[in-house]
Amino acid sequence: MKTKKINFLLVLLVLLFPFVILNAQNFSGTLVFTRVHLEKENPIYNWIEVYNQTSKQKTLGKLFVSNIKTLNVLPPDIRKAGGIKLSPKQFVILCANRKEFEKKWENNNKKIIEVKALNMLSEGGYISVSTSEGELNDFDLFRYGKPSFSSNHEDLLQYQVIPFSDGTKIYKRKINNNAFDKYGGWQ
Repeated sequence: MKTKKINFLLVLLVLLFPFVILNAQNFSGTLVFTRVHLEKENPIYNWIEVYNQTSKQKTLGKLFVSNIKTLNVLPPDIRKAGGIKLSPKQFVILCANRKEFEKKWENNNKKIIEVKALNMLSEGGYISVSTSEGELNDFDLFRYGKPSFSSNHEDLLQYQVIPFSDGTKIYKRKINNNAFDKYGGWQ
């Protein structure tokens, strides 16, 4: 009987070990969205901030917007170069229009990349980012706009939806235990 219990515990440990590791990776994340500003009426002012919260260099390889039928909306020159290299603890701003961003917002010496696709957001959906390194869970995403436009995928795409701004609101992600909370925590 004791052998059966030990075998059961070993099997359980083997089965749960990958799950625990994946959840730990998922929580610590790699590249995460940290701040978001989206305007329905003036999409030229749309921007998102991505942060490499790891201690290794990461490459932001793909940016996906759910209503645009391409797998990567980063500019062609950046795609050709393999993506945007981010040093440990470095931020990058992805904005619809660089000149308008620089006029309206302070960038604090952050890297700024113009991504014209951010001008073309639908009524609602989701935006995701992933690394070129292709490691498991090297991605982040958030829902935006009207919840009904992305509710079919609510279980995968977080419960909180970032609404369009009135022109001044910036949504920021909360920090938990010195790491950004990948599953919500927007304020």
